[in-house]
Amino acid sequence: MRQLAGEGKSPSKAVSDQVSLLALALIFTVGFPGLPVFSGEYRAINPNEAVNKIREAKIINPQCSVKVAFTGKEEATVVIQRDPKASDEDCKIDAVLVARTLMDKYPNQLMRVKSVFTKSPGECGQATVTAGDIRSFRNGQLDKRSLLDSIELVHLGPLEAMKAVSSADPGATAGVVPGPLQPWRLLTLEHINKLAALGVNVRTCLDEFNQIEGLVPTSQQKELRRRLVRLNGQLREQDEMTVEAKQTRFALFGNRRKPMVMITERLQEMASQGKDVSPYTDKVKEIERLKSDGRTQEAKRLMNELSQSLGI
Repeated sequence: MRQLAGEGKSPSKAVSDQVSLLALALIFTVGFPGLPVFSGEYRAINPNEAVNKIREAKIINPQCSVKVAFTGKEEATVVIQRDPKASDEDCKIDAVLVARTLMDKYPNQLMRVKSVFTKSPGECGQATVTAGDIRSFRNGQLDKRSLLDSIELVHLGPLEAMKAVSSADPGATAGVVPGPLQPWRLLTLEHINKLAALGVNVRTCLDEFNQIEGLVPTSQQKELRRRLVRLNGQLREQDEMTVEAKQTRFALFGNRRKPMVMITERLQEMASQGKDVSPYTDKVKEIERLKSDGRTQEAKRLMNELSQSLGI
């Protein structure tokens, strides 16, 4: 994670942060000699070239997608798949570095870069960086802390998020039926696909999504919205279950991981079917508490009871 130094972190972390921020300062100082530069030459932005420049700068996790579009007068929009480990502060730093990279490449064309970080439906944020922000930092009018504080990571709703995504990727709406709530439906489908990539059984959710798609040509918009809300609630539960499964799998029972993995997988399946799993997750938490207190035998007994109640 990218953090600022001097905020209660360990000495080694503070040194690491100072190095990161020093690198940021050097990049601005060296990379922007006399920003902006007006040579009289105007080159159209090539989206693929812009993506390559961002990749070459090694700003974004290579496993995360990046798309760029020239979306307005002197403005670019960069759509970035948010790194699961990235904090809001990390995203703002990435937005600054992305803007710096593109403005360095296209000094006559860009005065503003919007970076949109996509994660899942309802979890999209946009950070806007201007040439003036970077110039003020380089001239010493803004220090590193003030620069980051001046940048806001603004939450985007489904419609705003899809508008931004489709501007950088015109083919982004492929895969869903054209019609009402199309941006929201696309984000929902992406959420399902991401869970499937993690190994979650999403068959029930996908079946529900396909039924929702079948409602699109009809005039039942109220029912369409109601079922989308319900499905997204189920997907959020799956997200929570996935986190719990990881914690259980890697940190809970050592040699007794396999039974607990079976329990969490069963609970994931039940949650995907819309069933209430809260009584079972409460028992999982109680098992964790007993284990952390050193009450191993009680934890094992409760785990066996839970397995039996789930039919494992």
